[in-house]
Amino acid sequence: MYKTKEDHAQSLADYLPGGYTFESKNVYNSNLRALLRGLASELKITQDYITTFEHEYFPDTTTLFLSEWESALQIPDDCLIVEETNEKRLRNIIVKLANMNLQAKEDFVDLAALFGIHVTVTPGADLTGEIAFDSITTARNTIVIDFPLPPGNSFTYDFSIIFGDLTQSIIKCLFEKQRPAHAVLLFR
Repeated sequence: MYKTKEDHAQSLADYLPGGYTFESKNVYNSNLRALLRGLASELKITQDYITTFEHEYFPDTTTLFLSEWESALQIPDDCLIVEETNEKRLRNIIVKLANMNLQAKEDFVDLAALFGIHVTVTPGADLTGEIAFDSITTARNTIVIDFPLPPGNSFTYDFSIIFGDLTQSIIKCLFEKQRPAHAVLLFR
């Protein structure tokens, strides 16, 4: 609930005891009430700071503490750069936090979804008929990640030069950093 300066002054007056010394605590033009209103101004400023801090403390709602969150999460890094818009900076912070706990294939799918890309994650053992693996161990320790092709894109060769959007490269970098130690990632 948002309190006005007069609400704060009344709260302070309510804490004062009754009796002759404090009988003017509720008299609007008294010196004691003027003192309480002066103190109430400082309480209101403090309340506004607390309200701002409550909103800005969490990484998914902050705008004032973007730099602090980036510093705490060590952004920029190998995968993420400091973006120019607050929306992308906020996305990078959430991505970095989400990236700390990748374990199941759904976690990989959810991380890519933060970039607006739907990926399919399949254990290599499930694809032994589609992909030629050296051995069953290689298949078992491989995670296959399928990126959708952009509409009308039929160019299937891989180049070291990145064309267009860097989003898939960022996602690949994040996945590589968090892949299970025993697994190999195969991007298709």
